[in-house]
Amino acid sequence: MIKIAVDSMGSDNSPFSEVEGAVLAAKAYDVSVILVGKENILAPLLREAGGEGLPIEIRNATQVIAMDEIPTIALRKKKDSSIRVAAELVRDKVASGLVSAGNTGAVMATAKMVFGAVPGVDRPALAAILPTLTGHAVLLDVGANVTCKPRHLVQLRLWDIFSARKSSESLRRVWG
Repeated sequence: MIKIAVDSMGSDNSPFSEVEGAVLAAKAYDVSVILVGKENILAPLLREAGGEGLPIEIRNATQVIAMDEIPTIALRKKKDSSIRVAAELVRDKVASGLVSAGNTGAVMATAKMVFGAVPGVDRPALAAILPTLTGHAVLLDVGANVTCKPRHLVQLRLWDIFSARKSSESLRRVWG
C-alpha cells in the first residue's frame, strides 16, 4: 500500500478539504494517508469525516506557511511547518509522495531544500499528469518558472527525459 503525506494546513480551505480528500482516497484506493498539520484541529475533523478505522494517521506540525508569505523567509522561520514536515516524511522514506495545495513557492523551495537539487539543474519544475486516450502524459513546468532562460528550458527537457525513463511505462515520446 502506497503512503502519501498530505500538507493539511496550507490551502485556502484547509484543513477541511484535505481531511475529506484523505477519507475519500482511503475508501476508494489502496492508499494510506498521513495528514500533516495541527493535530488538535485535524483529529476531531477526521472523526467527523468518518476516518476512524481507515489507513489515515496524523503527524503533528505546529506551524503553517500562509499563501501570502515569502517562501524563503517562511522556510527559515517555520521549521515545523506542515509543508516541511510532510517533505521530511518523504525524504525519510516514511511516505512515498507529498500532496500540497498550499503556497506553491514554499512547496518548491521546501522540496529543493529537503530533497536537494539534481546536479546541473538550477530550478525544480512542477509536473501535471494529464489523462490521454492511451494512458497519460506528463506536462512539466506548469507555471513555476515565469522567467526562464534558454539553459533552464534545456534543463527542463533533461528532467522530462529522466523522469519519463524512470516512470513505470516505457519511454514513448518526449516533446520539447
